[in-house]
Amino acid sequence: MLGDVLALARGRSRAALNRVPVDLAQIARQVIDERRIVAQQHGLELSADLQPAPMVADERLIARAMGNLLDNALKYTGEGSRIHVSTEVSGARIVFTVTDDGPGIADEHLPSIFEPFYRPDDSRSRETGGTGLGLSIVRGIAENHGGTASLASTLGQGTRATISFPQQP
Repeated sequence: MLGDVLALARGRSRAALNRVPVDLAQIARQVIDERRIVAQQHGLELSADLQPAPMVADERLIARAMGNLLDNALKYTGEGSRIHVSTEVSGARIVFTVTDDGPGIADEHLPSIFEPFYRPDDSRSRETGGTGLGLSIVRGIAENHGGTASLASTLGQGTRATISFPQQP
């Protein structure tokens, strides 16, 4: 838990940024490769559409944010489900998205979902490996890079988690 609190602080601290030219597609590919075995072990179909998405960012923090979103999908999407990861440049935005067809999250939980230690239900607990800080870390990292983190979900249909950054000149 201490590691997650430190990651949250680092994600929100501009002083901690080591900005270099990166491609979100390459980072996403690495994050996916690191988790592919877990997806197979859980009987999940993991697919990707990774379009080049260049930006200047702290690669370590961006990988952490992407990993947190993919880890959530892996944890809470049931066997036989699908998870799709994408990167793209859309208009003036650089976008990373994780979409799953899992159980979804009820609407009343969505406004608080990025708050530290918030868990939408009893199935999401320390016993399932979470501290309740993962999405808060994602939001902090996104905002520290001038971006946003969002989540859309429908019960019984799945969840779409997105990190979006402004395209840089």
